[in-house]
Amino acid sequence: MSKKISVFVSGGFEPLAKTIVKELYTRLDTDLIEQVRIGIFEGQMPLDIVRGGAQIARIIPSKKETIESALKGIDAAFIWRTENEDENLIFRYIDAILEQTYSDSEHNVKRLVVLSSYDSCPSLGKEIEEYLVNKSSSPSITILNVPIFVRHFELYINSIVNEKVLQLPIGVEGRFAPLDDRDFATVVANLLLTTTATNPTTNGTHSQETTKTNIKTITLTGPKLYTGPELAEKLSTIRKEEISFSGTSLNEAEVFLSNVLPSNSESLIKRYQELYRVIRDDDIGNHYNDYDLKKLLGDQQPRDVDAYFSEVFPKESARSVIQRRGF
Repeated sequence: MSKKISVFVSGGFEPLAKTIVKELYTRLDTDLIEQVRIGIFEGQMPLDIVRGGAQIARIIPSKKETIESALKGIDAAFIWRTENEDENLIFRYIDAILEQTYSDSEHNVKRLVVLSSYDSCPSLGKEIEEYLVNKSSSPSITILNVPIFVRHFELYINSIVNEKVLQLPIGVEGRFAPLDDRDFATVVANLLLTTTATNPTTNGTHSQETTKTNIKTITLTGPKLYTGPELAEKLSTIRKEEISFSGTSLNEAEVFLSNVLPSNSESLIKRYQELYRVIRDDDIGNHYNDYDLKKLLGDQQPRDVDAYFSEVFPKESARSVIQRRGF
C-alpha cells in the first residue's frame, strides 16, 4: 500500500478485540498503520490498550453520530457482535460505512472484516450477505465465521505476561483449543492490511465461499476441540499406557501434560500445537508412529504456521511471527 492506513476495531473492551489490537500494535513499525482506533461503550475503559496508544471512540448504539464519528477517516475496520450488544449494531456500522462510501469515495472504509459468529452468539453471515446484496456500492468485505471459538484469552495473556506457566491453548472447563488467539488476531490483521484476501484452503483448516464480487466468506473451522478426558484418551494411544485426566483448571492441565509428555526437551513448550494438529487430524496410528511424534516435538521440525492459515497467513508474515514469538 502506498500510504499508511487507519484501522478501527469494535468491541474494544472485550478480550477478543484487545488481542487483535495488540497484534496491530506489532505492525506499527512496518509503515502500514497510521493509527488504531477502538470502539467502546460508556463506562468502559481498557487502560492497557489506551496506554499502548490506541484512540478511543465512545459508541452509543442508539446515536448514529457516535458511530459515524468512530469511522471517520478509517480505511479498514473489524466489527463483531459481543454478547453484550444488540445484533443490530453490526448493521448500523455497515450502514454508516456505506453512507461514507456514497458521500466520499476517497476517505472511507475500503476493507471491512466482520466476525459473524463468536461463542454463543449466532452467525449473522447470511443475514449480512442478504443485507448487502442489493447495495450498489460497498467496500471489500470479508465475513469471518468461527463456529466454535473457546474463550481462553485471559489464560493466554496471563501466561505470556507472567512467563511462569506453560502456554497451553486451554479453554473453559479444561477444553484444549489449538486455534491460538494470537494466530487468529494475526489472520484478522492480515485481512485488514492486505488489498485482497486469498483463498485459504490448506489442510482443511479453512474454507471460503465467494458470494459477491467484493464479499468473501471465510470459515475458520480450526482444530477439533477435546475435553481433558478425551485428550487423555488420545495420549493413551500415543504412550500405549492408560492415562487419565479429569481436571479443569489451567494448573491441573499444565501438570497433566508435563507428566505425560517427554520433559527432556525445552522445545516441547514451543511445539505443542504440532502435537494437537496430529491429534486433530486423527493421524495417530495412521501416518505417524512413535518416532514421528518424538521428532514432531523435538528441535528437528519448526512450527508449521502455514499449515494452519495457508495464504491468509502470508509467508513473510509467518516467518516474522515465528521470530517475534520465539517459535
